[in-house]
Amino acid sequence: MTATSGIGMKATPASHVLGRKLDSIPFSPFHLSVILVLGFVALVDGYDGSMTGTLLVLAKQPLHISPGQIRFLAVASSLAACVGGFTRRRFPIIGAGAPSC
Repeated sequence: MTATSGIGMKATPASHVLGRKLDSIPFSPFHLSVILVLGFVALVDGYDGSMTGTLLVLAKQPLHISPGQIRFLAVASSLAACVGGFTRRRFPIIGAGAPSC
């Protein structure tokens, strides 16, 4: 997969150069904290999705919820999190400093 450049030398693919640069970055406690936070977010998101699905199935009959309402309720929490995140990023709270992300 190596190509030859115009002067006859073999060019190194960009993926190999980027891979070597990423491998040379030292692993620090910051990287561990990012991994732990992302893992926690994935856990909470999965738990939220499974609880929403379970409760919608149980509440469908007694509350007479239509299929369209079920779809809306299933997506509403994720949609609200996205809209809230973008809104917070675009319009920071006065006096709270810069957004952290």
